[in-house]
Amino acid sequence: MLNKARSESTPEQLQARGEYFAENATCKIASMSREEISQCMGSTQQSVVGLTLRRRINPDSAVAYPALQFRFISKLVLSVRERGG
Repeated sequence: MLNKARSESTPEQLQARGEYFAENATCKIASMSREEISQCMGSTQQSVVGLTLRRRINPDSAVAYPALQFRFISKLVLSVRERGG
């Protein structure tokens, strides 16, 4: 599913929509006035792991690449995989 979504858009189109992809995860980021909301999802063969993060931002700030969110969701996915999920 992630590969299909990646292949249907250019990197510029994905970034314009606030969509980012990493190995086994995806994050969608929305900026609303003074708050940024990141919704990330990762998966194993048997499980789906989700993460939602809200943070206050300066209204003039651009949406940044969600590096911290990807590291955290990757650790969650790895933990689930190690436990057989």
